[in-house]
Amino acid sequence: STAVGVGATRPDAALAPRLAEILQREQGRAVHWQVVGQNGIKAAALADRLRRHRDLLAADDAVVLLGANDTSGLTAIRRWRRDLGTVVDLLGECCGRIFLAPVPPFHLFRLLPYPLRWLLGHRGLALCVDRRPLGEADHVIVMEGDFPSGRRYQAADGYHPSDLAYETWA
Repeated sequence: STAVGVGATRPDAALAPRLAEILQREQGRAVHWQVVGQNGIKAAALADRLRRHRDLLAADDAVVLLGANDTSGLTAIRRWRRDLGTVVDLLGECCGRIFLAPVPPFHLFRLLPYPLRWLLGHRGLALCVDRRPLGEADHVIVMEGDFPSGRRYQAADGYHPSDLAYETWA
């Protein structure tokens, strides 16, 4: 959902256009971008989509935003590792660098009641840790860092990032 900007109040406030704007400003050149994903997608489904649309994937860089749906869907760790590895392998065929974003911090989602928030928080952290070995490849950058917390960084639904969160993330 974050790849397609769920939670943003307008399309240009989502992560992809914000990131493209910042890169264009910093690099002083045009940045072309696209989003390959959908709301609710898991790593396995994204791998299938990438297999079917390889012609769309040529890029200098790719940013992979996965894990929330695999966390809430309780995808097995072994399957997560395999599916995320497949996504990275497919992107590696046609992209220079691949950035793997952290799994969202479910323990901060005020919409979720306790103990579900705690359970999914620990599950998400486990998936986040499990992606680290993929960074051993020279072209894969496993991004780390804390998500900003507080209500102003959450959309009105209490679950997705706000415009400010997308801006900060970019």
